[in-house]
Amino acid sequence: MKKYLVSIIILSLAIVLTKFAWDKYNYQPWTRDGKLKAEITKLSTDVDGKIVAIHVKDNQFVKKGDLLVTIDERDYLQAVLSAKAKVAQQKSELDIASNIATRDNKLSSGLISKEQVREENLNVEKQRAALQQSKADLGKSRLDLERTKIYAPTDGYITNLTQRVGNHLKSGDSIVALVEKDSFYVLGYFEETKLPDIHVGSKATVVLFSSGMSISGTVQSIGSAITDNSADDTGLIPQVSQTIPWIRLAQRVPVRVEFDELPQNVKLIHGTTASITINTID
Repeated sequence: MKKYLVSIIILSLAIVLTKFAWDKYNYQPWTRDGKLKAEITKLSTDVDGKIVAIHVKDNQFVKKGDLLVTIDERDYLQAVLSAKAKVAQQKSELDIASNIATRDNKLSSGLISKEQVREENLNVEKQRAALQQSKADLGKSRLDLERTKIYAPTDGYITNLTQRVGNHLKSGDSIVALVEKDSFYVLGYFEETKLPDIHVGSKATVVLFSSGMSISGTVQSIGSAITDNSADDTGLIPQVSQTIPWIRLAQRVPVRVEFDELPQNVKLIHGTTASITINTID
């Protein structure tokens, strides 16, 4: 009799636990396929030149406006000086042309031809245009000089710093990547059959695999398009590959979860994994 009661109790507990797990799966969609993401800014150079100083180290935290890299500025400084001299020269030539035109415009038509006056007035306009061009060239030279120093555009973490002092860069070459500090979020890939129960604004619990830390979040958006590795695409649509390609499985759709508030001691790493549970019970 005692064994019979124990068996009944164990069976009852199994049924209750199974019911609990089933309800949790249905009403609180869960996935282990979550990826920690962050906005990453790829910094590149707008000018050619040799790196003369690197002011940061890989994985270092930097603040907006911090100097990261300095490119040899000597050629660009010389270009600014030359452009300034050109502006001064054009100003002088414009003054001379203006004085001549003003003088001859005041003379009577018997002393100077109208054609000569017209040419002198045209020369004034030509010199004025040349002055404007030289000022524009000076502005471009100053901008290039400023671009020899690369600053952090936002708070964040330096990553993939592979450049070294002495390396020669061409305009457009990548220098370093910056992981923006407050841009972390999670992409959770949920079966399409669970999407009717997931809504923007739904509360979520994110558990980081790296530390086991649990962080609350909110569904910010649900993906509108996906593709798999058997389809042609432009590379602009998230690619979600099936785990077992020869079996027809429910497709998984990315759901973006924003963190509500991050603990001060949490260490977030772009690309690491997490599990996500979404509470869809009102």
